[in-house]
Amino acid sequence: MSFSYNDHEESFTNLPVYLHNIQRINPDSYTYIKTDVLDRFQLCFFAIRCVINAFLVCMLPVIFTGNVRIRGEYLNSMFVVVAMDGNNNTTPIAFGIGVANIVFPDAYHGYSSKSVLIYCLLRIGQSKNLDYLFFRACKAYTTQDFQQSFSKLSYAAREVLTNIGNKKWTRAYFPNIRWNTFAELNVIGGLLSTVFTPYAEMVLHKRMQKFLGWKVTKIPPEIPSPFPSDIFRVFDLKRTCVVDLNRHTCSCGKWRSLGIACGHAIVAARYTNNTELTDMVQIYYRADVFRTTYQTRNVNVVPPASEWEIPEQLMVVLIPM
Repeated sequence: MSFSYNDHEESFTNLPVYLHNIQRINPDSYTYIKTDVLDRFQLCFFAIRCVINAFLVCMLPVIFTGNVRIRGEYLNSMFVVVAMDGNNNTTPIAFGIGVANIVFPDAYHGYSSKSVLIYCLLRIGQSKNLDYLFFRACKAYTTQDFQQSFSKLSYAAREVLTNIGNKKWTRAYFPNIRWNTFAELNVIGGLLSTVFTPYAEMVLHKRMQKFLGWKVTKIPPEIPSPFPSDIFRVFDLKRTCVVDLNRHTCSCGKWRSLGIACGHAIVAARYTNNTELTDMVQIYYRADVFRTTYQTRNVNVVPPASEWEIPEQLMVVLIPM
Protein backbone atom coordinates (compact mmCIF):
# COMPACT_ATOMS: atom_id res chain seq x y z
CA MET A 1 0.00 0.00 0.00
CA SER A 2 1.32 3.44 -0.88
CA PHE A 3 0.31 6.92 -1.90
CA SER A 4 0.58 7.44 -5.62
CA TYR A 5 1.29 10.85 -7.10
CA ASN A 6 -0.34 9.71 -10.33
CA ASP A 7 -3.33 7.83 -8.93
CA HIS A 8 -5.47 10.33 -7.00
CA GLU A 9 -8.18 7.81 -6.29
CA GLU A 10 -5.72 5.49 -4.56
CA SER A 11 -4.31 8.36 -2.49
CA PHE A 12 -7.70 9.40 -1.15
CA THR A 13 -8.60 5.78 -0.45
CA ASN A 14 -5.44 5.28 1.62
CA LEU A 15 -5.79 8.53 3.56
CA PRO A 16 -7.74 6.95 6.49
CA VAL A 17 -5.05 4.27 6.81
CA TYR A 18 -2.30 6.88 6.90
CA LEU A 19 -4.01 8.92 9.63
CA HIS A 20 -4.74 5.74 11.58
CA ASN A 21 -1.02 4.95 11.64
CA ILE A 22 -0.20 8.47 12.77
CA GLN A 23 -2.35 7.79 15.82
CA ARG A 24 -0.84 4.35 16.28
CA ILE A 25 2.75 5.62 16.25
CA ASN A 26 1.90 8.76 18.25
CA PRO A 27 -0.70 7.63 20.83
CA ASP A 28 -3.51 10.04 21.79
CA SER A 29 -2.91 12.19 18.73
CA TYR A 30 -6.02 13.52 16.99
CA THR A 31 -6.97 13.05 13.35
CA TYR A 32 -10.18 13.81 11.51
CA ILE A 33 -11.61 13.31 8.03
CA LYS A 34 -14.82 14.88 6.82
CA THR A 35 -16.74 13.57 3.81
CA ASP A 36 -20.08 14.44 2.24
CA VAL A 37 -23.12 12.16 1.95
CA LEU A 38 -21.52 10.48 -1.07
CA ASP A 39 -18.29 9.69 0.86
CA ARG A 40 -16.37 12.26 -1.16
CA PHE A 41 -13.48 13.99 0.61
CA GLN A 42 -14.04 17.51 1.97
CA LEU A 43 -11.28 18.15 4.51
CA CYS A 44 -8.97 16.52 7.04
CA PHE A 45 -6.56 17.62 9.75
CA PHE A 46 -4.30 16.14 12.41
CA ALA A 47 -2.53 17.23 15.59
CA ILE A 48 0.22 15.28 17.37
CA ARG A 49 -0.31 14.67 21.09
CA CYS A 50 3.07 15.89 22.32
CA VAL A 51 2.52 19.21 20.56
CA ILE A 52 -0.98 19.51 22.03
CA ASN A 53 0.41 18.88 25.52
CA ALA A 54 3.09 21.51 25.01
CA PHE A 55 0.42 24.03 24.05
CA LEU A 56 -1.91 23.19 26.95
CA VAL A 57 0.79 23.24 29.63
CA CYS A 58 3.52 25.63 28.55
CA MET A 59 2.30 28.05 25.88
CA LEU A 60 0.17 31.18 25.87
CA PRO A 61 -3.55 30.29 25.62
CA VAL A 62 -3.77 31.94 22.20
CA ILE A 63 -3.82 30.30 18.78
CA PHE A 64 -3.63 31.67 15.25
CA THR A 65 -5.44 29.99 12.38
CA GLY A 66 -4.78 30.68 8.72
CA ASN A 67 -4.86 29.10 5.32
CA VAL A 68 -2.60 29.02 2.29
CA ARG A 69 -3.87 28.52 -1.21
CA ILE A 70 -2.40 25.44 -2.88
CA ARG A 71 -2.53 24.38 -6.49
CA GLY A 72 -4.11 21.07 -7.31
CA GLU A 73 -6.84 19.36 -9.20
CA TYR A 74 -8.87 18.51 -6.10
CA LEU A 75 -7.48 20.39 -3.07
CA ASN A 76 -7.05 24.16 -2.87
CA SER A 77 -6.35 25.06 0.76
CA MET A 78 -3.90 24.11 3.49
CA PHE A 79 -4.75 25.06 7.06
CA VAL A 80 -2.23 25.61 9.85
CA VAL A 81 -2.87 26.39 13.52
CA VAL A 82 0.08 27.90 15.40
CA ALA A 83 0.67 28.93 19.01
CA MET A 84 3.15 31.27 20.72
CA ASP A 85 5.77 30.03 23.17
CA GLY A 86 7.47 32.07 25.87
CA ASN A 87 10.18 33.34 23.53
CA ASN A 88 7.69 34.73 21.01
CA ASN A 89 8.26 31.81 18.64
CA THR A 90 5.35 30.41 16.64
CA THR A 91 4.97 26.65 16.83
CA PRO A 92 2.62 24.68 14.53
CA ILE A 93 0.19 22.54 16.51
CA ALA A 94 -2.24 21.33 13.83
CA PHE A 95 -2.34 20.89 10.05
CA GLY A 96 -5.13 20.31 7.58
CA ILE A 97 -6.07 20.31 3.91
CA GLY A 98 -9.39 20.85 2.25
CA VAL A 99 -11.34 21.62 -0.88
CA ALA A 100 -12.48 25.03 0.38
CA ASN A 101 -10.99 27.80 2.49
CA ILE A 102 -14.10 28.61 4.51
CA VAL A 103 -13.48 27.54 8.12
CA PHE A 104 -15.87 28.54 10.93
CA PRO A 105 -18.15 30.57 8.62
CA ASP A 106 -19.84 32.35 11.55
CA ALA A 107 -16.52 33.70 12.86
CA TYR A 108 -14.83 36.91 11.77
CA HIS A 109 -12.28 36.38 9.00
CA GLY A 110 -9.56 38.91 8.36
CA TYR A 111 -5.83 39.43 8.00
CA SER A 112 -3.47 39.15 10.96
CA SER A 113 -1.44 42.22 11.88
CA LYS A 114 1.78 40.40 10.94
CA SER A 115 0.37 39.54 7.52
CA VAL A 116 -0.59 43.15 6.82
CA LEU A 117 2.84 44.38 7.96
CA ILE A 118 4.57 41.88 5.67
CA TYR A 119 2.48 43.21 2.79
CA CYS A 120 3.50 46.77 3.64
CA LEU A 121 7.18 45.90 3.79
CA LEU A 122 7.00 44.05 0.48
CA ARG A 123 5.58 47.16 -1.15
CA ILE A 124 7.93 49.81 0.27
CA GLY A 125 10.88 47.90 1.72
CA GLN A 126 12.16 47.49 5.27
CA SER A 127 11.45 50.40 7.60
CA LYS A 128 11.91 50.34 11.39
CA ASN A 129 9.84 53.49 11.73
CA LEU A 130 6.96 51.84 9.88
CA ASP A 131 7.21 48.78 12.12
CA TYR A 132 7.00 50.96 15.21
CA LEU A 133 4.07 53.05 13.97
CA PHE A 134 2.21 50.01 12.68
CA PHE A 135 2.34 47.99 15.89
CA ARG A 136 1.63 51.07 17.97
CA ALA A 137 -1.63 51.43 16.06
CA CYS A 138 -2.39 47.70 16.45
CA LYS A 139 -1.86 47.83 20.22
CA ALA A 140 -3.80 51.06 20.79
CA TYR A 141 -6.24 50.55 23.64
CA THR A 142 -8.53 53.56 23.17
CA THR A 143 -10.10 54.96 20.02
CA GLN A 144 -8.23 58.21 20.50
CA ASP A 145 -4.86 56.45 20.75
CA PHE A 146 -5.65 54.42 17.64
CA GLN A 147 -6.66 57.48 15.61
CA GLN A 148 -3.48 59.34 16.57
CA SER A 149 -1.24 56.35 15.80
CA PHE A 150 -3.07 55.57 12.58
CA SER A 151 -2.77 59.19 11.46
CA LYS A 152 1.02 59.09 11.87
CA LEU A 153 1.16 55.72 10.11
CA SER A 154 -0.98 57.05 7.27
CA TYR A 155 1.32 60.00 6.80
CA ALA A 156 4.36 57.69 6.70
CA ALA A 157 2.88 55.17 4.32
CA ARG A 158 -0.19 56.73 2.71
CA GLU A 159 0.16 54.89 -0.56
CA VAL A 160 0.59 51.52 1.14
CA LEU A 161 -2.49 51.96 3.29
CA THR A 162 -4.50 52.84 0.21
CA ASN A 163 -3.46 49.59 -1.44
CA ILE A 164 -4.32 47.61 1.70
CA GLY A 165 -7.92 48.65 1.33
CA ASN A 166 -8.01 47.56 -2.31
CA LYS A 167 -10.40 44.66 -2.72
CA LYS A 168 -8.19 43.18 -5.41
CA TRP A 169 -5.62 42.24 -2.76
CA THR A 170 -6.14 38.51 -2.33
CA ARG A 171 -2.64 37.25 -1.70
CA ALA A 172 -2.41 35.45 1.63
CA TYR A 173 0.50 35.46 4.05
CA PHE A 174 1.12 33.44 7.18
CA PRO A 175 2.42 34.73 10.49
CA ASN A 176 6.18 34.64 10.82
CA ILE A 177 6.41 30.91 11.49
CA ARG A 178 9.82 29.80 12.66
CA TRP A 179 10.10 26.20 11.57
CA ASN A 180 12.66 25.18 14.19
CA THR A 181 12.41 21.57 15.29
CA PHE A 182 11.62 20.74 18.90
CA ALA A 183 15.12 19.37 19.30
CA GLU A 184 16.71 22.66 18.21
CA LEU A 185 14.50 24.69 20.53
CA ASN A 186 15.29 22.28 23.35
CA VAL A 187 19.00 23.05 22.87
CA ILE A 188 18.26 26.78 22.91
CA GLY A 189 16.31 26.40 26.15
CA GLY A 190 19.18 24.53 27.76
CA LEU A 191 21.52 27.44 27.09
CA LEU A 192 19.34 30.00 28.89
CA SER A 193 20.79 31.23 32.19
CA THR A 194 18.24 33.97 32.95
CA VAL A 195 14.97 33.77 34.86
CA PHE A 196 12.93 34.82 31.85
CA THR A 197 13.18 34.08 28.15
CA PRO A 198 15.21 36.46 25.94
CA TYR A 199 11.99 37.95 24.56
CA ALA A 200 10.61 38.70 28.04
CA GLU A 201 13.96 40.12 29.14
CA MET A 202 13.93 42.44 26.14
CA VAL A 203 10.38 43.67 26.83
CA LEU A 204 11.13 44.23 30.53
CA HIS A 205 14.32 46.14 29.70
CA LYS A 206 12.49 48.41 27.26
CA ARG A 207 9.70 49.13 29.73
CA MET A 208 12.14 49.81 32.57
CA GLN A 209 14.05 52.27 30.39
CA LYS A 210 10.81 53.95 29.41
CA PHE A 211 9.60 54.74 32.95
CA LEU A 212 12.76 56.54 34.08
CA GLY A 213 11.55 59.76 35.71
CA TRP A 214 8.02 58.53 36.40
CA LYS A 215 6.58 59.50 39.78
CA VAL A 216 4.95 57.00 42.12
CA THR A 217 2.69 57.82 45.07
CA LYS A 218 1.19 55.25 47.39
CA ILE A 219 -2.56 55.58 47.96
CA PRO A 220 -3.54 54.89 51.59
CA PRO A 221 -6.52 52.57 52.14
CA GLU A 222 -9.90 54.16 52.82
CA ILE A 223 -10.42 51.85 55.80
CA PRO A 224 -7.46 51.08 58.11
CA SER A 225 -6.29 47.48 57.67
CA PRO A 226 -3.45 45.38 59.12
CA PHE A 227 -2.70 44.13 55.60
CA PRO A 228 -0.38 46.19 53.38
CA SER A 229 -1.99 48.32 50.69
CA ASP A 230 -0.49 47.94 47.24
CA ILE A 231 -2.42 50.64 45.39
CA PHE A 232 -0.37 53.35 43.72
CA ARG A 233 -0.79 56.44 41.63
CA VAL A 234 1.75 56.54 38.79
CA PHE A 235 2.42 59.67 36.72
CA ASP A 236 4.12 58.81 33.40
CA LEU A 237 4.84 62.44 32.41
CA LYS A 238 1.63 62.48 30.34
CA ARG A 239 -1.14 61.03 32.49
CA THR A 240 -1.78 59.54 35.91
CA CYS A 241 -2.77 55.88 36.25
CA VAL A 242 -3.91 53.93 39.30
CA VAL A 243 -2.26 50.54 39.81
CA ASP A 244 -3.53 47.82 42.15
CA LEU A 245 -0.79 45.21 42.52
CA ASN A 246 -3.02 42.86 44.52
CA ARG A 247 -5.79 42.73 41.93
CA HIS A 248 -3.43 43.03 38.97
CA THR A 249 -5.25 46.01 37.49
CA CYS A 250 -4.17 49.33 36.00
CA SER A 251 -6.40 52.16 34.86
CA CYS A 252 -4.46 52.30 31.58
CA GLY A 253 -6.15 49.01 30.69
CA LYS A 254 -2.92 47.37 29.53
CA TRP A 255 -2.04 45.19 32.51
CA ARG A 256 -0.03 42.23 31.29
CA SER A 257 -0.17 43.33 27.70
CA LEU A 258 1.27 40.37 25.75
CA GLY A 259 1.66 38.52 29.06
CA ILE A 260 3.90 41.13 30.69
CA ALA A 261 2.74 43.88 33.04
CA CYS A 262 2.49 47.44 31.77
CA GLY A 263 5.13 50.02 32.67
CA HIS A 264 2.90 51.57 35.35
CA ALA A 265 2.62 48.23 37.17
CA ILE A 266 6.36 47.53 36.88
CA VAL A 267 7.40 50.90 38.30
CA ALA A 268 4.87 50.48 41.12
CA ALA A 269 6.30 47.04 41.88
CA ARG A 270 9.80 48.47 42.00
CA TYR A 271 8.57 51.08 44.47
CA THR A 272 7.55 48.44 47.04
CA ASN A 273 9.40 45.41 48.36
CA ASN A 274 6.19 43.35 48.68
CA THR A 275 5.94 42.44 44.99
CA GLU A 276 8.53 40.47 43.07
CA LEU A 277 9.21 41.24 39.44
CA THR A 278 8.33 37.64 38.62
CA ASP A 279 4.73 38.46 39.58
CA MET A 280 4.68 40.94 36.71
CA VAL A 281 5.26 38.27 34.06
CA GLN A 282 3.06 35.31 33.19
CA ILE A 283 4.56 31.90 33.84
CA TYR A 284 4.77 31.16 30.10
CA TYR A 285 7.68 33.60 29.81
CA ARG A 286 9.89 31.88 32.39
CA ALA A 287 13.01 30.18 31.06
CA ASP A 288 12.27 26.94 32.94
CA VAL A 289 8.81 26.73 31.37
CA PHE A 290 10.32 27.36 27.94
CA ARG A 291 12.72 24.47 28.49
CA THR A 292 9.83 22.23 29.53
CA THR A 293 7.93 23.17 26.38
CA TYR A 294 10.39 21.41 24.08
CA GLN A 295 11.89 18.86 26.45
CA THR A 296 11.33 15.19 25.51
CA ARG A 297 8.70 16.20 22.96
CA ASN A 298 9.38 13.64 20.25
CA VAL A 299 7.23 13.10 17.18
CA ASN A 300 7.47 9.52 15.97
CA VAL A 301 7.84 9.13 12.21
CA VAL A 302 5.21 7.08 10.40
CA PRO A 303 6.83 3.85 9.06
CA PRO A 304 6.88 2.90 5.36
CA ALA A 305 3.53 2.02 3.81
CA SER A 306 4.49 -1.66 3.73
CA GLU A 307 4.45 -1.65 7.56
CA TRP A 308 1.15 0.16 8.00
CA GLU A 309 -1.57 -1.33 10.14
CA ILE A 310 -4.96 -1.47 8.42
CA PRO A 311 -7.91 -0.78 10.75
CA GLU A 312 -10.78 -3.27 10.88
CA GLN A 313 -13.38 -0.61 10.11
CA LEU A 314 -11.96 1.33 7.21
CA MET A 315 -13.54 4.65 6.32
CA VAL A 316 -14.46 5.11 2.68
CA VAL A 317 -12.98 8.28 1.14
CA LEU A 318 -13.56 9.07 -2.51
CA ILE A 319 -12.15 11.79 -4.75
CA PRO A 320 -13.89 15.13 -4.12
CA MET A 321 -16.23 16.54 -6.74
